[in-house]
This record gives sequence, C-alpha cells and structure tokens, in this order.
Amino acid sequence: MLQEGEEMQAMECDDARLKELLCNPRSCVFETRLACAEECREFGNRSHKRKEDTQAIEWYERALYHLEFDEGSWLLELMDHHREQVSQIRLPLYLNLAACFLAQSPPDAIKAREMTDKALNIDPVNSKALYRNGKAHLLAGNHKKARAQLKYASTLLPHDPHIRSALKTLNEEEKEGIRAEKSIWGGRLLSTPSPQCPSSFYSVCFDFLSSPTRMLPLVLIIGSLLTMYLI
Repeated sequence: MLQEGEEMQAMECDDARLKELLCNPRSCVFETRLACAEECREFGNRSHKRKEDTQAIEWYERALYHLEFDEGSWLLELMDHHREQVSQIRLPLYLNLAACFLAQSPPDAIKAREMTDKALNIDPVNSKALYRNGKAHLLAGNHKKARAQLKYASTLLPHDPHIRSALKTLNEEEKEGIRAEKSIWGGRLLSTPSPQCPSSFYSVCFDFLSSPTRMLPLVLIIGSLLTMYLI
C-alpha cells in the first residue's frame, strides 16, 4: 500500500503526464504517436464512464490529434500495416465521440453523423457505427436514411434493444407525420369553397332564355368579333 508521500508523488506524476498528452506537440516517432493516442483514449473512456462527456470529447479529439498525418506521410512514408494500425485506433475513437455527441443535451446530430461516417469508411458493416449513424439521421429528421442504417444494423444485431428502440421511435415519428399531413390537407379541402358562377352569368342566361330576341344584337356582335379574329 502506498504511503501518503508516495501517493502525492504518483498524483504529481499523473498530472505531469496529463499535461504532456494535452499540451505537447505530436511526436515524430510513429510508435510514440500510437502510444499517446491509446493513453488519451483510455483517459477519455474513464471520463465517459463517469458521464463527463465534455472532458471525454476533449480526450478523444486529442487522441485523434496524435494520429494525424499529412497526405505525403500517409501515402508515401507509411506502409499498409502502419495505416491499418492507425485505422484500428481511430475506429473506436470515432464511435466513442459519436456516443458522446448523441448523449449531449441537446444531442449534436451533425457531429455524431460526421464521426460515424468516418467510422463507416473504416468498417462499413460496424453495427455500432450503423446504429449511431441511423440515430443521428433520426434526430435530424432524415427518416429515409435513418431507416436504411437502422435496418442494416438490425440485420447484424436483430435483438439489440437500442436498435429496436430507435426503429420504434422512427415508426412512431413517421406515423405522426402522416397524421399531421392528413390533418393539414383535410382541413384545407374542407375549408376550400366550391367554385361558383358569378351572378351576372346567371342574369345573362336568364335574359337570353326569357327573351332571345332582345339578346339577338348582342349575339350578332359577339359573332362578328369572333369572325374578325378567326379570319
């Protein structure tokens, strides 16, 4: 068991390491970058478990900072297995960031979708990425895309309660939207008056039927005008 002095020294070491991870620039050594990213991810996981999502986001984003490479280094200096290592560390970071953004109040659907899009670029059949991507689209009101992602996720995990709950919410929102649309259009149809002929039209018709000889000059004039325009 650590003595009081040893505990204080350990805490000071931890604080110093935290400052290094958060403040120091990324290393030029590939293996060091991976190690720093893993450490940041671990600190982020601890914060996420304590529901400290703002701090968790900071750690996860810092982990991604250590995994950033310029295009030249990524394409020319790193070998395939190096890029694979980076992708495998990035994947859970994207997923965890999406979970944090969805857990915020209010949820940040845009950032959650961005993170899950990146995760799906690495692993297109990742069930967590599909579910969280579908959830982000659902929160944004993109029902068609949400259904596609959630249905795909449900084929991979048919009994997952979170996926089933999201699909249930989606179905309810779509039904509510249909009811609201019917209510709007139904109300407009009921309130729209039937087209009616003007009273003057009825008056002309009545005059013509009751006294055709009196209306004959008018008929001749109209006929003459039509003849002029048609010739």
